[in-house]
Amino acid sequence: MVRLIYSNRTSELLAELASRVRAQQSREGPLVPVRIAVPSPSVETYARLGIARACGVAANLRTSLLTPWAQEVCATSRRRVADAAAIEAMALALLLDDGFLSEPELGAVRSYLGACGDVPDPIDVRRVQLAARIGRLFEEYTFSRGEMLTGWREGTVFEGRHGETERWQRRMWLAMFGERGLAERRTASDEPRLVPLHEAVLLLDPKTDALPSCVHLFAFSHVARTFQQLFERLAESMEVVVYALSPCEGFWEDVDVHDPAPLHLWGRPGRDQVRALNAVAGFDHEDRFVDPLRIESHDARTLLRQLQSDVLRRETAQALSSGARFDRDDSIAVLEHASTRRELEAVASEIWRLVESDASLHFDDIAIVVPEADAQTYAAQLRAVFREAHDLPYQTVSLPLTSASSVVEAILLLLQLPLGRFTRSDLLRVVAHPAVAGRAEEVNAERWAFWCDALGIVHGADRRDHEGTYIARDILNWDQGLRRLALGSFMVGDASGDRTAFEVGGEAYVPHEVAVSEIHEAADFGLLLRSIVADARFARDAELTMGQWSEFLRQLVLTYVAPASRADEELLARSLRGITGWAQSTWASDACATASRTNWPGNVLRR
Repeated sequence: MVRLIYSNRTSELLAELASRVRAQQSREGPLVPVRIAVPSPSVETYARLGIARACGVAANLRTSLLTPWAQEVCATSRRRVADAAAIEAMALALLLDDGFLSEPELGAVRSYLGACGDVPDPIDVRRVQLAARIGRLFEEYTFSRGEMLTGWREGTVFEGRHGETERWQRRMWLAMFGERGLAERRTASDEPRLVPLHEAVLLLDPKTDALPSCVHLFAFSHVARTFQQLFERLAESMEVVVYALSPCEGFWEDVDVHDPAPLHLWGRPGRDQVRALNAVAGFDHEDRFVDPLRIESHDARTLLRQLQSDVLRRETAQALSSGARFDRDDSIAVLEHASTRRELEAVASEIWRLVESDASLHFDDIAIVVPEADAQTYAAQLRAVFREAHDLPYQTVSLPLTSASSVVEAILLLLQLPLGRFTRSDLLRVVAHPAVAGRAEEVNAERWAFWCDALGIVHGADRRDHEGTYIARDILNWDQGLRRLALGSFMVGDASGDRTAFEVGGEAYVPHEVAVSEIHEAADFGLLLRSIVADARFARDAELTMGQWSEFLRQLVLTYVAPASRADEELLARSLRGITGWAQSTWASDACATASRTNWPGNVLRR
């Protein structure tokens, strides 16, 4: 059966979860794992700590995100669920098949791939990028649009203003999961069949498949339709406990403009979620609502608490009729800024002010929540802004890894090099990066930038990168600059006013004289640059199998990236597993075997 518990406070849901976990472990014994599904890693940590505080220990808890948990539950010896990675690999195999791309329904796909001309490399880049997008999109379809996918298999096309897009998407979907599709053709008789999640839910038999006695689904703000169907299926033979947030108690389907503004302006997703969960639970639920104005620890009425209370009770404008004055209340503040950086600077300044003015407040009591769609934008600015603002301590959760570790950022910069023009800024960003520069004995980023300026380095690995341009002499590239720097380590040159050139291979190079104290640093700088440029140039031009690319990438990262902490070591290991895991995927190997050649896979791995 489905047990549904509502509250407007996560702490109340956590208390209920801890109570039920304690009761389950007393009933079944401590050796039976308790299954808990959560929406994010931060919620997982919050739940574990809360259970530990309430029960004294958080032992034998098996927590996981909703999607991996659903895939695990639906998987059997006869089937496994197709995730975004598997769908992406199949999409890449199809996009590399020119015969398949010639079909009439795929005209839009051919136009997209051919928009960059007839040069193979840009077309291959577009194939990889489009396959990644299709993988994520089709996986999302299996979560929320299962009826549409079923209709596609039955011959239904929902024509509309996006009819052309739907036709090519339907054709690709059927080529993967239709009759005689890739999922069926490439599955051996002794291997589990690859099926999309919405079909795996329908195939699930709760009475025969091995399932736990209970699962706890904690603090989800939204659950897609396929997962709701999974809850219903599981409830036939086990207990499914859903702990759901709701800002409003009681019935609020008929909310209108006369209700508190947040409910009728922004409450639709919450209403849809409540409606769906009520239907799954047969409209039987338990309430753990708490009025913010009646919490004993609150010694003052604030605008925020009053608004939360109004929303909870569906009472309009109580803040005005109660006689309370909020003229100087700062519990709610709306600020407008010209850019993301200015916004983060204002937030950092406010955090510092709050901690300074309240001795009981600590940095780990404060959370910053950003829109998921803009997470990358905030992550790119966060480290620099917080370092400049009193070096504020922080920990990122569910943001792109580049905001959490310099190691991951360094790996991404390395993967970008073969796709660029070897510009001064690109290479200095790599060699002066903290996770890379640690390989050198002495690092002076300002001096390195000065050398590049004095040596006239702009872009290009060597003079070959300037062939066919107006640059006829051996200038502006890295090779000529590093030659001049090496010559200046043991010859007089421009610093002494001696402009005598040293001729090598028909080219004249004026040594860039280096001080005696800087000779070793210049040698380290030149060696590091030549090594990285050589590896990046090899990667740009090479054609290898996926197994060979996997080993090359592994050695590339281990050669240049140095973790500075235990957390960095864990992220480095995680990144290496991601690189080798994609390369060793059966679908990825099959996809690349279809191609006429396998070039630098950096676009796949930079995701």
